[in-house]
Amino acid sequence: QTSISIIPYEHTSHALNKDEKPLFLWSQILLQVILRLPSSCDGKQDMINQARDQYFNNQVEQQKIDDFERNYSSDNAIKWYTRDCFVYRLVNKALRTENIDNIFLYRFFIADLHRQLERLYLSHKANNNSSIVTCYRGQLMPINEFERIKSSINQYISINTFFSTSTSSSVAVNFFINGGQQCDVVCVLFEILVDINLQTKPFAPI
Repeated sequence: QTSISIIPYEHTSHALNKDEKPLFLWSQILLQVILRLPSSCDGKQDMINQARDQYFNNQVEQQKIDDFERNYSSDNAIKWYTRDCFVYRLVNKALRTENIDNIFLYRFFIADLHRQLERLYLSHKANNNSSIVTCYRGQLMPINEFERIKSSINQYISINTFFSTSTSSSVAVNFFINGGQQCDVVCVLFEILVDINLQTKPFAPI
């Protein structure tokens, strides 16, 4: 399942509803709703219950879930997301597959992560003299997805997950340097120019 949605520039919202992926629209609407919901203990427990079900036979992950239940707080969402554990796997899979049920199950964490990134974004913007930031992302990509992107010049490309990048191209290349021998994937280096004055989605150095 691709992590990227491509939307033709000339499509109206009506045409998009008819011809493109309806789940993309609904998942984007749901994300906006989630950011407006008040925090609740139920949201955290929903995510914990789902994680325990997904990793019921994995003792290592169960211990990490216990740690999450005891020690998680909204100001360390980034720390948990970047940790090698169930959090980023479950959240990214839900967002990547546009699984509306699971996106809602993880609503409290998605909102916390978004808000923490937003706070860091505002701080970064206030202390940055340049309006353009260049970021890089290296990844292995299925050939069919790569060809789809190549044929999508002048179209909107929407990333469906939280997107990790680096300001160093050499660091980004390290993410695929050992995987290029697979016959069904290609090594892709994204170069992304970000205007920090556009407040569409928060981004920040972490």
